[in-house]
Amino acid sequence: MPNDRGQSRGVVTSAPIEQFWIELPLPQLVDTSVLFRELHSLAKGHRPRLLSAARSGTAILYVPANVAEEVPTKFDRIASAARVPVESVETAWWDHYGPHVRVVDAIPALADDRRRSLADKDADDLPFADAVALMGPILAFSDDKHLTSRGLASKGWHDVPELADTLLGVDATIRITPELTALVISEAVKLARRYPQFAVALLLLGAYIFGPYGPERVRLSVDRAKTIGLHLLRGFLYIMQTRNEASGQIASRLVPGSGNEAERAVVFVLARKREPITLETLVAQLGASVDPDQLPLILSRCPALVETAEGWQLGRPVAYP
Repeated sequence: MPNDRGQSRGVVTSAPIEQFWIELPLPQLVDTSVLFRELHSLAKGHRPRLLSAARSGTAILYVPANVAEEVPTKFDRIASAARVPVESVETAWWDHYGPHVRVVDAIPALADDRRRSLADKDADDLPFADAVALMGPILAFSDDKHLTSRGLASKGWHDVPELADTLLGVDATIRITPELTALVISEAVKLARRYPQFAVALLLLGAYIFGPYGPERVRLSVDRAKTIGLHLLRGFLYIMQTRNEASGQIASRLVPGSGNEAERAVVFVLARKREPITLETLVAQLGASVDPDQLPLILSRCPALVETAEGWQLGRPVAYP
């Protein structure tokens, strides 16, 4: 099986977890215990965290195949806990969560030490372990101690949407600032070409006001220029520090994968795509990490990689009744 071939260790990672530059959207693997809480919250009329993140585009939610099958069997329990009609829970799952969840069919990661340890304790969690092995490093969330104690999942999912929102705001600031500056310069050049006399007058006026002979309150002296530059630098450093802190907190919860590196490289790319991508786009984004001649075999042998009319994606849609 491609998941286990050519590996000498039970668990391997593509790179040290702390070196990952976290980008949005965040792929997140969740189990029944987390979905139970989310569906309970939605059925009660509250705003579930992970679903809200998926709707806003900062998260992509994945579940193992057995979780997708198990959730409908828990509708009665969730409805009882939330004290709502079971129809409310059914609607919450099929109408609200269904469109934002993909089902991962991962083959058994037999060489993963964590999975072997889990097999004797809770065989029901093995599909989750297989999905982690395939998708890792991944944000894998569960409240099940059999998973968390073996490093297959983390309980720290509650504040991830807020951390993702922080990244979104910082990244938007970093991206928009140079674009806005370029737009202002471009429009100024267009205006100067259209009204050259007016542009020259403004240039002379600006030189007078901010030059060495202008009013002292606005004169751009060397010290004042240094102060402005220092404020801009501090602002940029603050933005980067904010991003690094949020990114670091998210990265600390990533769970490593195991198995075939080429297969996991393909999964790593597709897990972060909200829409299917063409084979040509996939090859371009993989770069030198995967031999293009090896790619068709990987795609055909990994059931979690699904071909659609638009291209390839990780996971299949939730099967509606």
